[in-house]
Amino acid sequence: MRQEGVVLISLLVFLLLMSLGAALELPGVVEERNRALEGSSETRLAAASVAAEDHRIAGGSFPTDLDALGGGANLPPRWRLDPFEPAEDMDLVDAGDRLELRHRGEDLVLATADDRVEVRSDRVSGRARTRNRLRLYRAVMFTSDRFQAKTMSAAEQAELRALWDELWPAMRRRVYEAAADRAATEARIAAIRARIAEIQKGHKVKNVPGNARGLLAILKLPVQGDLDGFGRRLEVDDLGFYSAGRDGVGGTDDDF
Repeated sequence: MRQEGVVLISLLVFLLLMSLGAALELPGVVEERNRALEGSSETRLAAASVAAEDHRIAGGSFPTDLDALGGGANLPPRWRLDPFEPAEDMDLVDAGDRLELRHRGEDLVLATADDRVEVRSDRVSGRARTRNRLRLYRAVMFTSDRFQAKTMSAAEQAELRALWDELWPAMRRRVYEAAADRAATEARIAAIRARIAEIQKGHKVKNVPGNARGLLAILKLPVQGDLDGFGRRLEVDDLGFYSAGRDGVGGTDDDF
């Protein structure tokens, strides 16, 4: 009888420790899950938004429903579903010259603060279409392994974002700078690129393919979205996408 009592107490202690460990781990698990769902939401909305824009360019109007949006488009699996469970179709509102795509977010209710929304309009210029498309791709890239590999620490992820935020203004600034100042900017750009490559290489991040369609495929986005707002192919380098702008010449002040 005494031995059975000892076994029972040991079992209760074991269960208590297991429950305590689960309680301590739960917030981290929930945070990781939500971050993954948010990344999936960004990817799906971006893919659907690009497909809608391509549909408008090809046919002259935005798709009127999700079936029309998905017809013929190379979209990722489950693209039409809100990743937050229970999964429902994303909301599509076609207002003729304006298309709105929306995920309900964590609360599963439309038109609340945590909704995730993408808007497309045909009343925008080639510059605006290019800017919007590249912003979408950048948002998806920031949620991918290129910037949020599971093996990266929070400090490394934050450093990558900070380096990126510093890099692009520097690249635009050098176009206007006098030769005496440009050398220092070029040196800083080279240092930023080297540091980004060092972090990503340490976590076995894949190299950027030599064309936009290859990088779109890695990001699980429609490969047909490789055109800028001027109808030209997007270019890629070791950091991501860019457009040569309206003049089609790289290294000028209208680049994106």
